[in-house]
Amino acid sequence: MPKGKETKVKMKLVFLWLMFVATVALHAQVTIGASADMTAIPFQFIQGVEVEYPDGTVIRYGPIMGAGLGRLDGTAGPRIRFDVRAVNDNLGLGLRLRLQAEGHTSIGVENFLQAWWSPLEWLRLDVGRFDNDRLRGKIGYDDMHSFTVLMHDQDAIFNRIRARGGFMLSLSPIEGLLFTALLNGLNPLVREGHNYDRPVGNEPGYRPQHHRPYFPTLTFVPWENRFGNGDMWRNAHVAAGYTIPNVGLVRVQYIGVIPQTPTIDIDANKLDILPQAIVAPRIEAAFAFTGIDGLILDIGGKVPLPIRESFPNFTETWQSPFQVSLGTQYRIGGLEISGRVDARFAGERTVSNGNDETLGSLSFAPKVNVHLWPSFDFVAFRLILNAGLELIGETTTAENGGATTVIGDGGTRFGMGLSLQRIFLANFRVRGGVAYRFPTEVNGIHERGVFTIPLLLEYSF
Repeated sequence: MPKGKETKVKMKLVFLWLMFVATVALHAQVTIGASADMTAIPFQFIQGVEVEYPDGTVIRYGPIMGAGLGRLDGTAGPRIRFDVRAVNDNLGLGLRLRLQAEGHTSIGVENFLQAWWSPLEWLRLDVGRFDNDRLRGKIGYDDMHSFTVLMHDQDAIFNRIRARGGFMLSLSPIEGLLFTALLNGLNPLVREGHNYDRPVGNEPGYRPQHHRPYFPTLTFVPWENRFGNGDMWRNAHVAAGYTIPNVGLVRVQYIGVIPQTPTIDIDANKLDILPQAIVAPRIEAAFAFTGIDGLILDIGGKVPLPIRESFPNFTETWQSPFQVSLGTQYRIGGLEISGRVDARFAGERTVSNGNDETLGSLSFAPKVNVHLWPSFDFVAFRLILNAGLELIGETTTAENGGATTVIGDGGTRFGMGLSLQRIFLANFRVRGGVAYRFPTEVNGIHERGVFTIPLLLEYSF
């Protein structure tokens, strides 16, 4: 389907959905809401750096100064969202429209176009494009991380249920128990052989940095949709959670995907993100302790399943890194202390012959990401200090059982920030401050120091 026609079809679907909501609204309770968020950067200074190359050449790169606009989570430009929900007894409908600047102004359906039906109190069916966060990780990220050191969101602890054209069945047979089963990936506009751009990035909870000079971002690679809707069962997402009274929430899930592996590119600029390009099914488990007033302690782990690809003379086995994340938040009076530790390890790609003898291997760098952001409420504002540290280990290769070769020596990233936050009119949040990411070297690549004065704005009603 040509892009123009596909856009028209999508807009017609949105119009029909709005008409459906309006029809149901005659006998339903309707709620309408909106929100807007953006980040203004009045000033940013990127330090100059002197780089000596292997051939002895020394080049001096001068400093850069600039300003710009972005969004709170660092993924795009300023955004405005409109939400419409209609609920009628056991039936519900929902729609979200987005107006977002990304170099140009675009409008589209974002996150959900959803209908649900609950014939019984313990049974519910959801259809459409939506997110369900009932079991998601409880400790998120600090807004200032985009200007210091990369931070993961709640998905790093336990992934949200994300339907992108799916059917989800939810069961709550007893109090405190939730079971969900989702078939994902049904797209009525997909046609065989069409090329879609898919992001390089399967590491749960990964948040790309702001689109500023020098700030690294995820890139996109073409991906052929050769599977079609007949393979949506491979995208099955099954989850269960149980709330233990006065103790916490335990949950487990299986997230199915159509496996994909990257093309090996031993480039120092790409070694750090190479593991994120492995798309593999995985099993997740987590436990959120809430048994003490004012304290949340949420720990989760992910076990990706290996991907095995056979070729005429050899076999490749890809093991996406295992992940463990811990988030905590403690509040007493006006003091709140929040922190996160996220780690990945034991990821590798091995090549073996027909006798399962290892011919070579590539071991991905282990990584530990630590963030701490204590804050305190004063009469007129909230003071927030944030610090981030990222430790990246070595990337190594080995052939035919020989010596290990280091192809990336890793490195350390560190950044800090100080900010003030004020809430106006109960739903208008303003946060401004300063942040600095220290200069460093990762896998032999120089990363400049960056000083930023950000202003974060968020309004909802």
